Amino acid sequence: MNTGDAVFDGGDVRRWNNSFVGLVNRITTEGGLPYFLAPGNHDVTVAENLDNPQRQQGLRNYLQAMSQLIPPDNARRRLAGYPTYAFGYGNTFVLALDSNIANDATQFEWARKQLEGLNRNRYVNVIAAFHHPVFSSGPHGGPNLELR
Repeated sequence: MNTGDAVFDGGDVRRWNNSFVGLVNRITTEGGLPYFLAPGNHDVTVAENLDNPQRQQGLRNYLQAMSQLIPPDNARRRLAGYPTYAFGYGNTFVLALDSNIANDATQFEWARKQLEGLNRNRYVNVIAAFHHPVFSSGPHGGPNLELR
């Protein structure tokens, strides 16, 4: 589980092709490991406006790069049009959230419904994965607002 910043500039498709796709193909194909990515600010930008052109370009590139690795857009465990998804692995349930849009009501409501209907006998561990730390001793996350 990667918690973001897979590339330096997610809006530039060359970044995904040059530094991400080959490495992830080796991890998943040669290594036989699953790979999941919750987007970071470098992947889809920090723009909270969902219609922001920079966010839209980064989101398109993220979704294209992840198209074979996360649930499809119309799946029960994927929020359509968002890089937000969930999956179960053994007795663990993981929510991958886009913390760049932490205040987005649609994402919040989708996550709430995922947890509300969850079989807690099957999934005894529940993990929320996202880029920005809740607590941090450094300059990022927690009470500090990142503008870049």
